[in-house]
Amino acid sequence: YNMNSLSDADIVDGYNHWVVNNTDPIANSSFGGCELFPYQDGSMLAADEVLVEAAAQGQTMFVATGDAGAYCNNVIDGLLGVNTNGVPAGLPFQGWPAVSPYVVAVGGTDLFSNADGTYLGETAWESGGGGLSQFEYSPYWESPTQPVGTTAVGYSYRGVPDVALDASLETGYLVYSSAQAANGSCTPCVSAGTSLASPLAAGAYARMQSAHNNALGFAPILLYAIYVQNPNASELGAGPPPTSLVGGFHDILSGSNGMYAATPRWDYTTGLGSFDVVKTNAIIGR
Repeated sequence: YNMNSLSDADIVDGYNHWVVNNTDPIANSSFGGCELFPYQDGSMLAADEVLVEAAAQGQTMFVATGDAGAYCNNVIDGLLGVNTNGVPAGLPFQGWPAVSPYVVAVGGTDLFSNADGTYLGETAWESGGGGLSQFEYSPYWESPTQPVGTTAVGYSYRGVPDVALDASLETGYLVYSSAQAANGSCTPCVSAGTSLASPLAAGAYARMQSAHNNALGFAPILLYAIYVQNPNASELGAGPPPTSLVGGFHDILSGSNGMYAATPRWDYTTGLGSFDVVKTNAIIGR
């Protein structure tokens, strides 16, 4: 879907077209900005009303959490005029639309592999977006897992990310394009960030959908359910870096994003963790 711009209003309008058409069960948003401004101008509420309809229809939007760690990306918001991509710095807010309760927010990892290309381990990517939203609530599927999903006085705060995948430049993606980029035409360029981790997550879920006759529906409820229903680590990946397998996810145990550290179980750097696609797929169909 081509939007007129990346203004808050045009993003909501683009989402609404996707939902009204109701033909594409999976979509990706590799963009975002500081959650403060769509909260102030009403776009956050409008987008949630659109996205909850998408969820009810079985549609899932995957959204990059940003590349400034536990902070807002200032270059998108125009606050400081400084490009903070890849640097965990900025204002202590989270990225929108990733904070919406009705999307899959995708953070970043550093991926390590063996010489033959098989999986070795992951750490939290130092610039992967993640933390607590100041304006969105934690949905019921996330609250039992997320440390501040509910509080003693009844408040709840949306935590991001939900999942995380490879976003480090050292293990980046090759992009082939004739379009002019920062380093010239891509023949190829190496790119990275959560803007690439998010479509990778969307693609993985699309494969799972295909394996289950496109009957899985809205992803977050299923992803959190299989995590809660499989509470104990079934395997320990020796690494380095070490990981454990919980409910089909690689639980990432090391690294930080400037404010939060990766810890056992759900955390504000990698969420549930990264997909072991084969094992997640085997569990999710149940």
